[in-house]
Amino acid sequence: MSLDQNNRNGSRNKTVLLSLLTSALALVVLVLSIFCLHLTSQLRSANELAEISGSKLMTNSELTTLVRERKLTVYWAGNLPNSKYQLNAVDPNRISLSYFPAPQTLAGSKPNLSIGTYLSVNSSVAVRLAMRSIGNIGVRTPEGANAFFARANPNDLFVSFPKINAEIEIYSTKSGGALALLTKPGLISQVGEKK
Repeated sequence: MSLDQNNRNGSRNKTVLLSLLTSALALVVLVLSIFCLHLTSQLRSANELAEISGSKLMTNSELTTLVRERKLTVYWAGNLPNSKYQLNAVDPNRISLSYFPAPQTLAGSKPNLSIGTYLSVNSSVAVRLAMRSIGNIGVRTPEGANAFFARANPNDLFVSFPKINAEIEIYSTKSGGALALLTKPGLISQVGEKK
């Protein structure tokens, strides 16, 4: 074998080796890119799950953005001063929104107000029947809403507004707080709704 052939074979081997190394490097970069995209997607999903599963306190703007992006039907008593919000919307037909005094953490703390939104086409019928049940006290607002609370638990009120297919629960730790919120016209409304 001549020196020229050895140089050509060596050059060819180097080219093949360089091609293999380049392909291997490209494969590693591709695998790492896919892994990073998957990890980012999982982190985003985990954060979204924390937001809708009640394991994160949010500001008014965070809550409003999340509700609009997810197209959720959530009723509330408006943006109360010095409050943070906890949303539990794992089941989009049964959503609860709790108010915590700010600054607050979830560990060991309890909300001072909770509003539940339970989507149902029969909510007005159910509330009207419950208004007449023994042990319950029925209330009708000037806006035409029907509501009731158990005589034994006046801090937990259930209401149905006209033309809304949802039963709304208002629970306040403050004595008479749920009824006071209900009787303020227009206060109980959808999150993100323009008044």
